[in-house]
Amino acid sequence: MNKQGGFATLLVTAMLLTAALLFSLASYKSVFYQIKRAQNEVMARKAHWLAEGAVECAFTEVKQSGLLPSDPAYLNVCEDAIADTSIGFSFPTADIFNIEASSSPDSIAQARVTKSAEMASRAKSGAIQSGSNMYSHSSLNFYYPDPGTWTSEGWQCIALRYRNEYLPNAAVINSGLPDSPKGKNCLPTYRTNGMGIDALLNDFVHDPNLSPFENFFGVSDENHNEVKMNQFEAVITEVSSPSGAFEYSGIKNCSKAVKDAFVEGHESIWVEGNCEISGDDYIEIVNVSNNTDGIMLLIHDGMFSIFPKAVPDDLKFQGMIFHYNYEYAFNFDDWKTSQAYGHLTHIPSVFGESVHLASFYLHGALNLDGGLILDAKHYDSTGKVYISQNALLNDSFGMTYNDSYFAKFSTSSNDVRWIKGSWHDF
Repeated sequence: MNKQGGFATLLVTAMLLTAALLFSLASYKSVFYQIKRAQNEVMARKAHWLAEGAVECAFTEVKQSGLLPSDPAYLNVCEDAIADTSIGFSFPTADIFNIEASSSPDSIAQARVTKSAEMASRAKSGAIQSGSNMYSHSSLNFYYPDPGTWTSEGWQCIALRYRNEYLPNAAVINSGLPDSPKGKNCLPTYRTNGMGIDALLNDFVHDPNLSPFENFFGVSDENHNEVKMNQFEAVITEVSSPSGAFEYSGIKNCSKAVKDAFVEGHESIWVEGNCEISGDDYIEIVNVSNNTDGIMLLIHDGMFSIFPKAVPDDLKFQGMIFHYNYEYAFNFDDWKTSQAYGHLTHIPSVFGESVHLASFYLHGALNLDGGLILDAKHYDSTGKVYISQNALLNDSFGMTYNDSYFAKFSTSSNDVRWIKGSWHDF
């Protein structure tokens, strides 16, 4: 009986040990599975984090440069810095882009992350941009407007953008996009063709927040001298007793000084003072502009008039014309020695009361390929506000928008930001 009891004890013990061993083996397999699963999850998260890091890196590269990449080598810095990743771009629209990054830290774990961002330019659209009040007495023809924003139906073209007032007293014609980018023209509601203010459509934009100088150069009015000193090849100054090539006396002598500077090879000229461009000087300036990849003329703190001399229709002023008054104490008498003075003081005037604050005057057919920017104002100490001055167009004006000249001379950077809902918005 004792032997049977001992045998039973041994049998139970063996069974318990076997059960314990089986349980241990099962537990080991479970633990091994859990460890392997955790390792896989870590690798998967690592792949995702690497892809997210690549997206962040690419976004930073774009934001710092302010430019969209057109060459895959642009992102080598990100792919080199973050191993086992590849980065690509897609462009749903002209302003929106997707950053697509994939990561494969090993043969099993893979991840792909796509986020959307937009490139919002601080620069404004518009072949003509005017902070000055603008009045045209003769036809204004946009042979090619700023295409503006692309939609699937066509382009939201912008011919003219103005801050306060634009009053046309003649034909306004937007000829559309002859080359039809993407095979589409301006949308019908963005293509003005008619007489007077009632004919204006959406291609003429009233923008109360327009600040042409700041929008174009990315520098505030208060710091405008930084632009003059750093971004212009020549500065010409009106003085009472000129003593050098970059000085002149009197509004009518500005024309020759500007012409000479352009002929010498300077492509961007800043003029301090009153200036009237006319006659053979105008023709020579136009000729110079056609022998370069565009020129820029900016008149600062003074009256500015242009009397274009007749040139062949296919010979256009190539570049940017800019009138910028900020610290100028407006004085109508500054016109007195100019050719413009006789037209501005003629009674009756086709411009009525608008002549009294006129600081820009065009008389003659101007054919411009590039852009016109007007931003003339002065500070009224009584009302403690800036008052916009007037720009008067007394003859036909042909405007052909050319984005290459905007790109050449504008230094306004782009603002790159994530599209809401595309990234971590919480």
